[in-house]
Amino acid sequence: MRVATVLALLTVGCGEPLVERQLVVDTRVLAVKVEPADDPGRAVLLPGEALLAKVLVAGASPPEVAWSIEVCTVESTTSGPLRCVDVLSTSTGKGRLPEVTWRAPADGGGRVAVLGLLCDTAVANTGAGWPEGSCRGGKPNHFSFEVARGEANRHPSLERDELRVDGMVWDEQACVAPASAHVVTWSVAEANLEADTDGNEELLLAHFVTGGELERAYSLVSLDARSASVEWTAPPEASDETFYFVARDQRGGVDWSTRSLCVSRESEES
Repeated sequence: MRVATVLALLTVGCGEPLVERQLVVDTRVLAVKVEPADDPGRAVLLPGEALLAKVLVAGASPPEVAWSIEVCTVESTTSGPLRCVDVLSTSTGKGRLPEVTWRAPADGGGRVAVLGLLCDTAVANTGAGWPEGSCRGGKPNHFSFEVARGEANRHPSLERDELRVDGMVWDEQACVAPASAHVVTWSVAEANLEADTDGNEELLLAHFVTGGELERAYSLVSLDARSASVEWTAPPEASDETFYFVARDQRGGVDWSTRSLCVSRESEES
């Protein structure tokens, strides 16, 4: 029996060219997670089963977006955008977590992709097909994510992981002083490092923030070293910042989590 797993190939529209990758200043797609509707957590997709794709959208404020998504079989190409051949499912809506459902092809073969358009206002030209759709005001955010065959695997679960700020367990009620420097540490649970057929596993950790200066966007952890630390400097003015954390096992598994941290003058005085 053929199986498929979600391949972490996510293509999104470009953001501001002079803004560092790890800084979220406008609406962006950070990840797409596909799993069976009746077995959440499994990254292996079986022929003919019902599937659900969820899209992680980030923004400088909690974004509520309009979306138009197509799930398609796509033509083979080595360059340029993916092109839809046969539409398996469509989804339009508005909210903070775009999603689409469909049924995997019964033969388990061919290339399948999730192709989407996000708008901060409303989607226009929904019948134009990806990537020709546009927004009624504002910049369109196109993304594509291909589903591909692979080996048995489950998604990592960030609920098992531990996030700390300056060695302290992350407290959503805590505040830091403006322009202060901090260390964010991500400790990965052993259960999230599910060894592949060669006995290896690496997680690509992506970390983003809506303000301040984050040292980098990506870290890599393995079975030997299960944690990563990055430096973050708070912005100079009082604010509420959101951190986005995405884990990919680079074999199709993906999960995400968000955290909040306030920047306050009161913390500076304490």
